[in-house]
Amino acid sequence: NGEVIGSDGSIRINSPQNVEILSIMVDAYKNRLMPEGVLSYGSGDARASMFQGKQVFMRAWPKAYAMGQDATKSQVAGKLGVAPLPKGPQGTAGKSVVGGWQLFLNKNSKQKDAAIKFMKFYASEYAQKLHALNDSYLPARRSLYADADILAKYPYYSQFPSILESAVARPQSPYYAEISAILSAEVQNAMKQSKSPSQALADAQKAMMNVGK
Repeated sequence: NGEVIGSDGSIRINSPQNVEILSIMVDAYKNRLMPEGVLSYGSGDARASMFQGKQVFMRAWPKAYAMGQDATKSQVAGKLGVAPLPKGPQGTAGKSVVGGWQLFLNKNSKQKDAAIKFMKFYASEYAQKLHALNDSYLPARRSLYADADILAKYPYYSQFPSILESAVARPQSPYYAEISAILSAEVQNAMKQSKSPSQALADAQKAMMNVGK
């Protein structure tokens, strides 16, 4: 699995591993393993296409599973499965990205006690279980991945402890937004075949190294 930014802060996007992975993505698009319009999809477009049975797989947040099982909105309800992200040829495991939502308390709040009570409630096993059962969100409490009620409704939850153990954080940089925009643009260039994967990542490397200067 390639890197975008190394632990020392160096830009590492233009690596043989990343060129190989981007080449696989380009080939998959050329060979129509992806929908033709995928290059302009937002998350809602991807879900709509998946739920209409127009694509075979989709990368999405866990909530998409519950949405896709709603027979009033999905033509593939009851036919969906979940799997870890694939690994690259040189990787040891597919890498999901650590994400989620946080609760913050403003120091100037006039309702600190009420806010703290809510935060404690929301982080409780009861609330986390309710959220998981109703919306298929991943709970923050490790014990719930073995909960009988959750596993009965979402058997694939048994996969998540190992997936989360190998998950990685987004690239750590004060210029994350700029770096992300550069990478997105150059991946698009490769996918549209206006640049080769190696040229796209070489250009991304050069542009990223100039960010903040």
